[in-house]
Amino acid sequence: MVDFRGMKTNAILLAAALCAAAPAFAEPVPAEGAEVGAFTQDVDAAKALAREKGLPLLLDFTGSDWCGWCKLMDRQVFSQDAWKEWAATSIVLATIDFPSDESLVPDGFRERNRKLSDQYGIEGYPTYVLLSAEGEEVGRLGASRDASPEKFVAQIRAALVEADPAALAAALSPEEAEEFARLKARVKAIESGDAIEGAAELEEKIEAWQKKLDEAKENAPDTIRDLQSKAVAELTPLQRDVNAKRRALADEYGKAVERLDALRAKLAK
Repeated sequence: MVDFRGMKTNAILLAAALCAAAPAFAEPVPAEGAEVGAFTQDVDAAKALAREKGLPLLLDFTGSDWCGWCKLMDRQVFSQDAWKEWAATSIVLATIDFPSDESLVPDGFRERNRKLSDQYGIEGYPTYVLLSAEGEEVGRLGASRDASPEKFVAQIRAALVEADPAALAAALSPEEAEEFARLKARVKAIESGDAIEGAAELEEKIEAWQKKLDEAKENAPDTIRDLQSKAVAELTPLQRDVNAKRRALADEYGKAVERLDALRAKLAK
């Protein structure tokens, strides 16, 4: 299965450059207590505050002193006045940090952070897990090269509306809501490894031919060329068919994601 979400080489290079150029958090993240709109390492306090205020909670899984993309988000989003003004009345924020300098994390939080990472299945940084006031996960966000407070807030709003059936129905027409659900399910299926018709059969045939060739190499080497010709004749059209289906799936995935993004833009308004 093609990984359509793989990061491009130039993005990796950008992350490396950011890592070298950008500082860690401009201010130390408090280890105790929580207040609306301000990052804290006290996850329990943040969850309690979110419940009390009826506000969503954003868990920021980060590598504050080494992760280039994390630093980009700090610089382009979280340090900006537009973000701070919105966050101050709209969201509770908690940092779950995995720095190279462990002194940045209180001793009692290191093992807790690892458990939280396992609990939420975190695979890379930054990962932003958006929770409802009741602590239920409603969405995940990531970094982007053109990140801004406005775009990140729009993503949060869209995720919150998407998780609320009543709000979703109010934001979209019935036809759009049906399309949204269908496309979302299809994208999820493709990302989880939706099988391409004929791919499994092709792999089985390749393995069978390889076994025949290995046996011929030991017992009848003079037949190898003939077997290779037969293998190529049988496998080539099958491989072409699977490749064509794989390209079609990639195209379907791209169009589905593009349309979902357009619908989510409506949810953010």
